[in-house]
Amino acid sequence: MPSSARRIGILAGGGSIPREIADSVAARGEAVFVVALAGEADATFAPHPTAEVNLGKIGRMLSLFRSRGTTDIVIVGRVTRPDLAKVRPDLGLITALPSIWRILRAGGDDAVLREVIRFFESKGLRVVGPSDVAPELIVGLGGLGTLRPDPSDAADIALGLDIVAQLGALDIGQGVVVSGGQIAAIEGVEGTDRMLQRVAALRRADTNNRDGSLGSTKGHRGVLIKRPKPGQELRIDLPAIGPDTVTAAAAAGLKGIAVLEGRTIAAQRAELVRRADELRLFVEGLPEPVQSATLRGAPMPPGVAVSLVCGKKLSQEAEASAIKGVRVVAALAPFGVGRAAVVVRRHVLAVEAAEGSLALLDRVVALRQWGESKRKRRGVAVMRTGAGTGVGAIEAAARAGLEGVVFVAPAGHSMEPAATLSDACGAASRLGLFLATAALEVREPHHA
Repeated sequence: MPSSARRIGILAGGGSIPREIADSVAARGEAVFVVALAGEADATFAPHPTAEVNLGKIGRMLSLFRSRGTTDIVIVGRVTRPDLAKVRPDLGLITALPSIWRILRAGGDDAVLREVIRFFESKGLRVVGPSDVAPELIVGLGGLGTLRPDPSDAADIALGLDIVAQLGALDIGQGVVVSGGQIAAIEGVEGTDRMLQRVAALRRADTNNRDGSLGSTKGHRGVLIKRPKPGQELRIDLPAIGPDTVTAAAAAGLKGIAVLEGRTIAAQRAELVRRADELRLFVEGLPEPVQSATLRGAPMPPGVAVSLVCGKKLSQEAEASAIKGVRVVAALAPFGVGRAAVVVRRHVLAVEAAEGSLALLDRVVALRQWGESKRKRRGVAVMRTGAGTGVGAIEAAARAGLEGVVFVAPAGHSMEPAATLSDACGAASRLGLFLATAALEVREPHHA
């Protein structure tokens, strides 16, 4: 459709990017109308015509876009995963319940976003990406500031790109932190900023990953790498960085940020560059990489058998979530991380890197998958033996609202001692969780 015939709508979540897109569209003389999500959108949109709408008011959103003659919509900005108990639906949401239910059941980001696009396009609105309406916001090739990565940074970047590519099939987040060839953090549903806060906390506590490289607080080391997962829906979920990302990366003791050119938004670009130079961090736009012919990760196991030890019988959903968690652990075992993963409704909520398995379970208390309420136990923790498994793991899983725990041992290795399993079973029975085990073919961890 010629730009002169388009009327752009923006469904705006949090952050500055929705406002920047609105400004960009208006500057080219195209009509723009903003529907700001109440409790999420935090930018000021005046003088652009704007209406604020609750997340549950689907009918109101559609009515507003149609009243403005909207042809194309951009869905952009930060949105918190809602607790269903707090959503206040209107008639439009109620009549669209089959579609909404399919979206919520999709669970993982990729699946949810594909369903969101399908829903709006079924209502006659074409969903377009930020690059279609505001191409000047997209990162190009090369540095955004004065600093550039050195060869050691380049090695960390290459590893990070491979890790995100390898985990993409499992719908795990678009960001990782790599430092000195070691994986410091893997992004789950918490987002990039909270992942960086975790790295900063690990370094402040002088926690290390075997060689001390992550725990050092002297000098900057390591890189935040962001890239889309293979097959990611880029119209709605384009990776983004901004000045706050730079500040958080510096607070985490990192040397820089690397993203893919043409596939990343740079929010508040002038301030981002100013802050990167001030804090002495590089920000680099990378060409699309050729994935390594031989990644160090283990291949996906052809089959995973989960055996119930005690507690209620696993539902089909719980068993599928457990199998997905085992596959995540298998993919990351050669890197010496991923000793635990939490999976909810077959979608990965969080993955352990340098923090330790019990710390992972403690932090998922505050995380939620799409469409989840805290009123029902759901989800599975998969943990490698020797990674903090035992009664403590069962108790931590209960605090996180999970329904069960799976202990995983490499094939040919013994599971936890009988006494440990017996004690864990006692805790599981007391707290209403199941306990299961699984054997797995993995290579021994490889250290760079």
